[in-house]
Amino acid sequence: MKKYFAALLSVILLFGSAASVQAAATKYKVYVDGALATSNGIVRNGTTLVPFKPVLSAMGFGFQYDGKSKTVKAKKSGTVITLTIGNKKASVNGTAAMLPVAPTLINNTTYIPVRFVGESTGYSVSADKAAGSIYVDSQSDEDYVSAEPGQTTTPPASTAAAGTLNTQQITKLNDSKVVMIEMEKGQGSGVYLGEGVFITNHHVIEGSVSGRVVDTNGRYFDIEGVIAHDTTRDLALIKITSNTFQATTVTIGNPSDLSKGEKVVAIGSPMGMQNTVAEGLVSSFRTTEDNVKLIQISVPIDHGSSGGALFNQKGQLVGITASGIDSNASLNFAIDIREAAGMLELTKGMRYAQLTTTPLSSLAAAVPASSTGSSETPDNVARSMVSTLNSSATLFPTPSGSIQLGKWISYVEDGTVVVFNVLDADDYAAYNRYFDSNHAAYEQWMDNLGRSAAKSFPNNKIMICLFYEDMFTSYPSSFDEEEIETVPGGYEVFHLFAVSLVQNGKVESAVRP
Repeated sequence: MKKYFAALLSVILLFGSAASVQAAATKYKVYVDGALATSNGIVRNGTTLVPFKPVLSAMGFGFQYDGKSKTVKAKKSGTVITLTIGNKKASVNGTAAMLPVAPTLINNTTYIPVRFVGESTGYSVSADKAAGSIYVDSQSDEDYVSAEPGQTTTPPASTAAAGTLNTQQITKLNDSKVVMIEMEKGQGSGVYLGEGVFITNHHVIEGSVSGRVVDTNGRYFDIEGVIAHDTTRDLALIKITSNTFQATTVTIGNPSDLSKGEKVVAIGSPMGMQNTVAEGLVSSFRTTEDNVKLIQISVPIDHGSSGGALFNQKGQLVGITASGIDSNASLNFAIDIREAAGMLELTKGMRYAQLTTTPLSSLAAAVPASSTGSSETPDNVARSMVSTLNSSATLFPTPSGSIQLGKWISYVEDGTVVVFNVLDADDYAAYNRYFDSNHAAYEQWMDNLGRSAAKSFPNNKIMICLFYEDMFTSYPSSFDEEEIETVPGGYEVFHLFAVSLVQNGKVESAVRP
């Protein structure tokens, strides 16, 4: 196993410090109009730098990169911005401008100052350092909507985005898009995202091995499985067994546009009373200890409301109703829909047949029943992790279909539990083919594994890794030196390209080509 441990030195390149959660915390998630564009934003000399391809694509730019001159040219709506790696001088429509930090190349990825690019084209840029998030929002009157799961487009003038609606209009627009979810161990609500996909609370489906969706006409749709889930954010995406659900896709709004005192409308199934409509006000905005954004609302919700929809005055989905405090003060909460951005990336642009799932039973498997939250011996943790992953993490999703993973393997080095899987050349090529457009979904998948491990073993240090292993006859200079071993007949590569690091109950994940 030493060859794999040597390759783990490249964690330095992913996290900026060898196996250091503290160093990884300097990375920022970057959201463009509420959708996660990248998880690899960094701050250098007070300036936020982001990988130019995923962020510019999310902002609607066309772009060109000239490798010889190391120049990035971005175009949008008649605006042309030119940036050069290592040079603080830039230009906007031919007019010179000076950058606070020069664009730079990090791990073969070009990083550019996001504020300069955004504000040059009418975007606002803000940061929430506590949450480790950067928000890039268009300042036009048009809002973005979800045409397919996780995909954003501009709504036509006839949609809810055209103006403010009353409660009756919001209900007429959205009632058919909210469902009741019946599970073996309880009942909740869900919201339709298109292509047979629904979003709900994780706790609604956790612990059950089967369930069904009920529409407003009383029709039942069996749940095939789980596309993605996040116990910390208490969110999950589920898929039904057939793409026959008859409703249009919900419109996703931007919670950052909400204000205290603004009216909101909730639709859910409290106590099994299907698709009950209630209205109230935005009371405040909260953030949990795990940096999950909540919308505090005066809207009454109850058991069974979990997983339901919270709509703004344009009829757009801004939150998933989740919990309340037993009080006369109407202290109820919805999870900010931006918390689902990473999950929605998993389904972006994909059709029903392309969406892969894991069984509902895998949610129970993700947290070993024997876990007590105390420190387990590393050897016991390693055995438990391998058993869990080999039953519940057997497919790695890509836009062209899932990669069938081999057996998970584990070892213990200096008290650290390392659990890993190895991809061959064909599977690694499939991963790389969609990296630029799908890296956020890859990272979310790794992050889900890390969060499950952190919940089970909060006092242990765990690395969950994906490697690419191959042989080369000539020196493979594109890989890190620590990942290359000279062997008879050539060179053997053990390339670490995805990792989730669990330490002190905290999780940091990263992916790269």
